[in-house]
Amino acid sequence: MTRASYDVVAASYARLIPDAHDGRPLDAAIMRAFAELTEGPVGDIGCGTGRITQHLHELGLDVFGVDLRVLKPGGHLLHAFKLGNRKRHLAHAYGHDVDLHVHWHDIDETVTNATEAGFNEVARLQRQRGVDEGGPQAFLLLSKRNPAAGSTS
Repeated sequence: MTRASYDVVAASYARLIPDAHDGRPLDAAIMRAFAELTEGPVGDIGCGTGRITQHLHELGLDVFGVDLRVLKPGGHLLHAFKLGNRKRHLAHAYGHDVDLHVHWHDIDETVTNATEAGFNEVARLQRQRGVDEGGPQAFLLLSKRNPAAGSTS
C-alpha cells in the first residue's frame, strides 16, 4: 500500500517541491560538504523523486538513485529524514487520496542504529521545518567503518 500511495503523489510532490536546496541554505551546505568528502559512486537510497540525487549530480558526483549496492569501508553516506519521534498516517497528500504512514525519527536513535550497522557519524544537521514541510528535517553524514579497524576508524 505504501508503494501505491507514493506512486499517486510522486508527480505532485515533484511539482510542489522541485529543488533539493532552493531556500534551504543549510541543506545545500551539508550536501556540498558531502560532495567534497566523497569519492567514487554515490547511492541515494530511497531517493523518491530524485531531487537530492539531481543536486548531488550537479555538484559533480557520480550518483545513482534507488540502488542497493554495498558501500565500501571509508565511503560516505548522507541520510536525510524527518526529525522527531512519531508516525503519522496520511489519507490525503499533494492533492491525492493515499494510505501512507510517514515516520519521523529521533536523531540520536538513528545515530545509534547507524553505529550498530557499521557506520561512524561524521556530521549532523538539524533544522526547523521549511514553509512547505510538515516538520523539522535532519541530515546525518556517515562513514562506513572498516570492520578490521574496530569501531572508531
